[in-house]
Amino acid sequence: MTAAHRENPNLRPICHGGTGIVRHRAFTLVECLLAVSILAVAVLAVAQALAAGQTQTHEALHHARAMQLAKAMIHEVLAKPHGTGATGLGPESDESERADFNEINDYHSFSEAIGELKDAHDVLYPAEFQGFSRAVSIVPQTLTIDAVMDAGAGLSVQVTVTDTRGQTWTLTRFVPL
Repeated sequence: MTAAHRENPNLRPICHGGTGIVRHRAFTLVECLLAVSILAVAVLAVAQALAAGQTQTHEALHHARAMQLAKAMIHEVLAKPHGTGATGLGPESDESERADFNEINDYHSFSEAIGELKDAHDVLYPAEFQGFSRAVSIVPQTLTIDAVMDAGAGLSVQVTVTDTRGQTWTLTRFVPL
């Protein structure tokens, strides 16, 4: 009797054919290969789910950054007064830099290229924001809201953010005059 049998009396060796040869039951090679195959399929499924989740997280962060850039520009533009618009849309001749813009209409046709995005204080955004470009469009518009008010003149401020893949995000605000 082996030490294992002394510790657990319920263990009994299997004898075949009265030969006295004791055989212990074990997994066959086929059973082991089947178990490894099932485990490999399960691991592959989990890995694919993790990769898909990581991709979705990256895309959501990418979208959030684009919208953050669009909102920052909209807030910057809307912080300026309406102005007289005496010279039409776009900056006057003495307003060559963004820091010189003093009216909403000065931002018409303003754009920033990929890798050159700056905040309202002329400070470059961090590297994770530099994969985008943005452009501003100001268009005179008349807006009518039925049952609330009559036609109102104003400006439509549109900021478009574009990434390196060509995907765009657009934010539009109406500013009544």
